[in-house]
Amino acid sequence: MKSLTVKAKEAALVENRIIKISLVNSLFAIYVFMGKDKDYILSENYCSCPHFYYRIFRKNLGAEKRVNAGSTKCYHLQALELALEKDKARSIYVDLVTMKEILLEIYSMDKSFILRKLVMR
Repeated sequence: MKSLTVKAKEAALVENRIIKISLVNSLFAIYVFMGKDKDYILSENYCSCPHFYYRIFRKNLGAEKRVNAGSTKCYHLQALELALEKDKARSIYVDLVTMKEILLEIYSMDKSFILRKLVMR
């Protein structure tokens, strides 16, 4: 039987929740985990979700020495790893103004409506 984390990662790929947002005419790109209620900014070793911060905070307090300390990677990062491994991240290209607006919406409202419109095209 698959664990909830494995099911969640696989569902994220099937539902195209990992979005690579690239600047037009640039090599700069960010990843976003587009959730049902919230969106999270990702890189290969960072996630803006509370779980990631909690795990990092625990690790910095020495909790990693505990037997059940677990991984510092939330399932969003695990889904990103799987998406990159299987080349399943959805790519969109935007200008700098649009990227700034998407990031501002995610950080201020926990979700980007601009990103959702672009993905629905």
